[in-house]
Amino acid sequence: MEKFNCCKCNNMAVWFYMPSDTSRTEAECYYCNEHILRGCSCNYNYQTEQEDTDEEGRLYPCCEYCFNDEGFEIIIRDLASEKAQEDRDFIEAYNWLQDLPHEDRAKIGILIHRARKEGVLW
Repeated sequence: MEKFNCCKCNNMAVWFYMPSDTSRTEAECYYCNEHILRGCSCNYNYQTEQEDTDEEGRLYPCCEYCFNDEGFEIIIRDLASEKAQEDRDFIEAYNWLQDLPHEDRAKIGILIHRARKEGVLW
């Protein structure tokens, strides 16, 4: 299985910046231990008046970074297959609705209309 590399070098990435950021591609959010930005006010210990450090004495990165010592697997999605499954699910739901009495279909139609109006459904 293929893993993400650090965006600054070819080492395996063990840190991932989790907040979405439209100015970066996904691959630009992965870092190795050498290139992760360290030190952040979220790791400041107000009792000792110092920033917390790891077992090697390094400052921790911001809490918005996720750590995985095994790296982060690259998952390639098959969008065509996902779309085909969505189409099959839609057809199955449509056929199920057609088997209902007219009054029940009308009630479901009203519920779907309300959900769309409230932004719950597409």
